[in-house]
Amino acid sequence: MEIRVANSTDNLQNIAKLIYETDPYIYPSISKNKNDAINILVEMIKSNTLFNYNNCLIAVENSNIVGLIVFNTLENTKLNNYYFWENRTEELKYFVTNYINICEKQLHHNEIYLTCVCTNKLFRRKKVATKLLQHLLKMNNNKNFRLDVLQNNTPAINLYKSLGFEMQKEDKGYNKKHYKKPLIFSMVKK
Repeated sequence: MEIRVANSTDNLQNIAKLIYETDPYIYPSISKNKNDAINILVEMIKSNTLFNYNNCLIAVENSNIVGLIVFNTLENTKLNNYYFWENRTEELKYFVTNYINICEKQLHHNEIYLTCVCTNKLFRRKKVATKLLQHLLKMNNNKNFRLDVLQNNTPAINLYKSLGFEMQKEDKGYNKKHYKKPLIFSMVKK
C-alpha cells in the first residue's frame, strides 16, 4: 500500500465520496443531494479550501484510493477563502459558517487538526486508517494533533487511543440547521 499526499491526477470523485461517507452529519449537510454534495467537495479539493490536495493524505492499493485523512494546519490552509461557496446555496452558507469557519478558527501554530479519517468500506479492518495515521504522525513528529470523533464511533476512538490520543473534552458536534447536534469527543496527541 502506498501512502502519499493527493494530487490533481488522483480520482477526485473517489476522494470526495470517501470524505462524504466519513460522517453522517457533516458532509450530507452540504447539499440536499448526495451527488451534488460530492461534486461540491470535488470543487473544494481543486480550490484553496480546507479540503485541498496539500491537506489530503491518501492510501492507494492497486491504483484504488482505499483510505484518506484530511488534515489542516495554519501553514497549509488559506483562511477565509469561502465567499464563492457561501453565496451558492443556503446549505453551503450554513456549512461554511457553522463548520468550515469554526474549524479554521480553531487552528493553532504547531498543531494539525484531523478533519476526517476514512477508509473505503471494502478495506475496513485491514489497518488502512492505522497506517495512514502512523504515516502522518511520523511525518509530523514535532507537532500536536487534534481531532473530533462521534462518541458512538467506538472503533475510531479505540484506534486513536492506541496511537496516543487522549480525551480532552466532550462537546456537541456539527449537524444541519435545526437538527439535534451529535455528541463528540475532542481528542489530542501531544
